[in-house]
Amino acid sequence: MYYQSNISFLETCWYLSPPWGSEIPQAKVNIFEKVYMSIASKMEEIGYCCGFECDNGSLRYLVVSDVGIVPLMPEEVISSGELKRLNIEKPKFKLGQVVEYKFASEISKIRIIQGLLFINNSYFYQVEVRSPQLPYLQFPDEESCVFPKSSKKNLSTTSWAASEDLKEL
Repeated sequence: MYYQSNISFLETCWYLSPPWGSEIPQAKVNIFEKVYMSIASKMEEIGYCCGFECDNGSLRYLVVSDVGIVPLMPEEVISSGELKRLNIEKPKFKLGQVVEYKFASEISKIRIIQGLLFINNSYFYQVEVRSPQLPYLQFPDEESCVFPKSSKKNLSTTSWAASEDLKEL
């Protein structure tokens, strides 16, 4: 029981620790802004920014293009300053906001918004759905390992949730 409460505490701390550190990264482009992609020192028009997500401490931009939604790193996207005119509501939650995730199965349902995406006239918010798994530890005696073996590497710990799945705290 003591170990379980410590694990729950560590998971709660993980969910409340933003992946970007102490400050939310400054957005280089706005949502609904026309953007260009930098390819070999040339600018190529690609589409409109429909969202962003945190990736290794910086924002990755999600851009709607002719081929679908393209993820771009900050050094790959160039701002046009031109916003697409849309008559829509603002997002219910913002990047870095603490919310309650209704479908969390763990003891702690508190999460941080780590990304924002607008598709099909709806906003979706990226939240952590599970804490990262500890790596499989190699012991001299394979039978003594307490961690399950997994054939899958780098499983995503985040998912996109609708505003109905989240509750403001």
